[in-house]
Amino acid sequence: MVMMLGTEPTLPRLVEDFLRQQVEACDVCRRAAGWLDEPLARDVVVALAGIHDRDVVQLRKLAGECGAHLPEHGGDHAARTLGHLELAHAREGNAALLAVVAAVEDDVIAGYERVLANTTLPDDLRPLFEDALDELRRRGERLSAARRIAA
Repeated sequence: MVMMLGTEPTLPRLVEDFLRQQVEACDVCRRAAGWLDEPLARDVVVALAGIHDRDVVQLRKLAGECGAHLPEHGGDHAARTLGHLELAHAREGNAALLAVVAAVEDDVIAGYERVLANTTLPDDLRPLFEDALDELRRRGERLSAARRIAA
């Protein structure tokens, strides 16, 4: 993921970076869900994957409208994150898997918060980002509960 996601100076770059981040979040959630053996935790992570899938679709459409490049994967950061996830699965189990998912979700939420403060974002797109942020925060509360159960 881009370290300061949400601070990009142009709309196409902002959309590209958010799309890259959402693809990474989808990959992490899907892979973690496949390894989680705690049903509540798995359900929460599957729901998060669904949110990110929806956001990818919306961002791809927006990318086409604003002339942004369509990245197909999350880049180098995504590869490292998936590596951390794989190690967590191999060595530490559900709690460690959920910790990696939570770190990714925290990064996504922070990016949404920054973009809403960014003057590059046109006013007509604010509701799209505000709604996604609200839903991710709600799911984040469920993820926190799942982490407590898995600990």
